[in-house]
Amino acid sequence: MKKFLLLVFCSIIFQGQSQISITTTNVPVSGDTCRLSMASTADLANANVTPYKSTGPNFIWKFDSLKANNQMMRNFEPALNYSYFSTGYCEKTSDSLNLFIATFTNVCDIYKKTTSMFYVDAWGITYMGLPLPLTYTDRDELYNFPLNYLDRDSTTFAFATPSSTLIPFAYKEHGYRITEADGWGTISTPYGTAQCLRVVTTKYAIDSIKLAIPTGTLTVPISFGYQNYTRKYQWLTKGEHVPYLEVSGTLLFNTFLPTEVKFRDNIKYFVGINETKSEQLALGIFPNPATTELNFVIPSRGIHEVQIFDVQGRVLVNQKFNNENEVNKNSLDISSLEAGIYSGRISNGRAVQNFKFIKQ
Repeated sequence: MKKFLLLVFCSIIFQGQSQISITTTNVPVSGDTCRLSMASTADLANANVTPYKSTGPNFIWKFDSLKANNQMMRNFEPALNYSYFSTGYCEKTSDSLNLFIATFTNVCDIYKKTTSMFYVDAWGITYMGLPLPLTYTDRDELYNFPLNYLDRDSTTFAFATPSSTLIPFAYKEHGYRITEADGWGTISTPYGTAQCLRVVTTKYAIDSIKLAIPTGTLTVPISFGYQNYTRKYQWLTKGEHVPYLEVSGTLLFNTFLPTEVKFRDNIKYFVGINETKSEQLALGIFPNPATTELNFVIPSRGIHEVQIFDVQGRVLVNQKFNNENEVNKNSLDISSLEAGIYSGRISNGRAVQNFKFIKQ
């Protein structure tokens, strides 16, 4: 009897520490509403926090000392709720997007999933009251199932706005995504503790924009392309449909610069802080690396505040731009900063955008 109980106990321990496999049932579905807390990237340097790049089999990640400084919601709704005639479901990424000469509303990513994959199928925008679900010509596969430890996938994607007089600009994106499951084990955050699969997904994209801006009696054509390399470190679990923890940022010269830390959480109340959406307020931030000034192309009117922080989270530069035009190039003097890596934030009172840059 004692041997039997011992075997049962060992079996329970083994099962609790065994690898998990992520399947189509472990990603968002239509109707999901998930609350996330956001922490400062400076918290990643805390001695009580496991280095986020550390990984391996049967690994223990401790992030329970992260401090929430804001919260956001992720909502997944039927695409038909926004009159996007798609069988997929969408997540709104922006209420409105002012892009030079055009303003779009209900900007959404439209997802689909099968038993073998979870992917972005279309980009939903509404222009002048007309809903436009713009379908990928090569869908962006986020995960292939089942997703297990040591799995590695490389997939391509391509997207382009259609040639139409209805849309006063042309936007294209193409590239490839590498997804690697490089660890498994247990993760602890302020939300709780769970068995997890650690996944690193890197998106290598080339974006290009073409448009014509009317200036009086003339029309000035603008065309530019740029690299858009991003990476996400994600800890996926069986119990949540969104990552238990996610560290995301940009890749610059093969160096990862974290810009955002989000983890699954319960509702919290902050004195003097409201829930704020994270979205792209600046179309371009350049040059990077920078020497004396940092430029921001902000396609919207109103007051925008730019802050620069050191690794301890202290504000080193704080400046407000009062933009009166639909297209604005704002410059920030950074000549007083020492050489190094800095984080920054743009805010318009309703949304924020985090960024990183190198000062030479």
